[in-house]
Amino acid sequence: MSGRGVSFTVRLEGLHDIPVDAALHTALGIFKQMLEQQLRRRGHHFPSEQQVLILLDLSDPDRNHDTELRDDEVTLRQHGIRQGSVISLHLLGSAPALARAAQDVSSTSPSQQRQLQAAAAGEPTRLWTPVLPAQADHSYNGVIFDIASKGPNEVAILSLSAGGMLGHVKVLACKESWALGLHETESLRTYWGGSHFLPHEHLWEEVASCYYSPSWDRPQEIVFHTPVVIGPHARRGFYVHSSLPDDLGIQYQSYPRDHIIAEDDKIAIFPGVGHTGHQPFDCLHGWYRAFRGPAGGISYVARLKQWSIHTHESFPTAFKEALRAMLLCRNA
Repeated sequence: MSGRGVSFTVRLEGLHDIPVDAALHTALGIFKQMLEQQLRRRGHHFPSEQQVLILLDLSDPDRNHDTELRDDEVTLRQHGIRQGSVISLHLLGSAPALARAAQDVSSTSPSQQRQLQAAAAGEPTRLWTPVLPAQADHSYNGVIFDIASKGPNEVAILSLSAGGMLGHVKVLACKESWALGLHETESLRTYWGGSHFLPHEHLWEEVASCYYSPSWDRPQEIVFHTPVVIGPHARRGFYVHSSLPDDLGIQYQSYPRDHIIAEDDKIAIFPGVGHTGHQPFDCLHGWYRAFRGPAGGISYVARLKQWSIHTHESFPTAFKEALRAMLLCRNA
């Protein structure tokens, strides 16, 4: 086996460690399939196509040098796996991962468990931004941005992933776009301590609050205790914030105004502002700068929203006005 095979450890997410023997010339994709079969015999379901493998650098207490193994065509040797390596196995954003989180009674309340189990009933989709934490070279205490539902779907945002020094991280969601009430181009320039950026703070609610270790090079998933629902063709603001006393908490990327950061057939992510200040919305000890966006990912589930007289008020204003015009034409 010398030079051709190794013994190393695979650390299952939230479960335990298992020893693994593998040939170094094995491609990562083949190894994932072997791992799926081996874990199935142990009673665990980790489909190879949903596996995320992280090569851990245990010499770094802050774990800033952990590496995600991404290329399924590259061999284990080329990925840097050696005798005694430790690899963590995750199913980030997958339904099984959400189900396990819902069963963790030590960290979630009964109502949160029901919400996560309901989310797990659908198949979550993850949308990544083009710039991830490993490539981002800027950070603030917080980043504010919008997520929009592009079609007739009701979208439930389950989590977001971010990088940085992190620490105590909160996520807040707005009932409308973060820029509600801002119409003047001048009001979106750079301001130091400007309080007029977010004139409707009462529309924001906390949906996540947890402590995390630093994670500069790979996204840390932040699961919401309450999924945030976005109605068809609607748009809501999100604010991810670190309470660290400096501006290293959350990594971000700069974008042009109204630029679509990332999109698929269901949702689109739009830029907002970056914020410094160890308290959310703090304008006395921090400032806002436009236009900034997240460096990470969004996990969500979507379903078609059916109109009825009972759900009419949950639809966007533009939809309701169009429906009213259509009914008036019919009765003309």
